[in-house]
Amino acid sequence: IVHIGDLRVLDVRGDLPVEYLPVARKLRQMSVRFLDFSHPPVLLPVKAISGQADATKQTVPIRLELRNPQGEFKAGVLVQIVFPGAEHRNTLAIPRAALLRRVQRIRHQEWPRPETPVENWHSATQLG
Repeated sequence: IVHIGDLRVLDVRGDLPVEYLPVARKLRQMSVRFLDFSHPPVLLPVKAISGQADATKQTVPIRLELRNPQGEFKAGVLVQIVFPGAEHRNTLAIPRAALLRRVQRIRHQEWPRPETPVENWHSATQLG
């Protein structure tokens, strides 16, 4: 049996929008949510921020470190990196549940039919 890699420490790689670089440098850690693995979110240290930006996407590659001493995590698991953006003090906040309820109400009422059936439109524009 050949053991090719050390899985006690895994890299979490992602693309960070350039506009959030100052926030990322200040925090030095980001929250990671697992998409296809049942585990609560974890706060991981930022190990590297690339010096090269992707001009097309306006992002820079980042690398976070996920310690894995018991082998709980496997390579290839999909994650979502969550980081705070700019703080907006005078912003109207609407609870997501209120938006979804309104969309559902509209969906069941008699409205002039668009070219695309309402069911298809709803699934294509569903929030977050």
